[in-house]
Amino acid sequence: MAFGTERRILTGTAADRAVIDEGLRQYMLQVYNYMASGLALTGIVAYITANASVVMNEAGQIIA
Repeated sequence: MAFGTERRILTGTAADRAVIDEGLRQYMLQVYNYMASGLALTGIVAYITANASVVMNEAGQIIA
């Protein structure tokens, strides 16, 4: 079975496609910004958790 052989009929003008492309670009930027902020929040929480769970003395040694 060959893939990509089906024909697609595009209707509308180039201006219509440009509007759709711009809308898709804006949506994808929102998605990527949301993902980046989630990753940053995860890093911040991991850093705080790692530093809060270890008790050290003035010399930097871990106290059990």
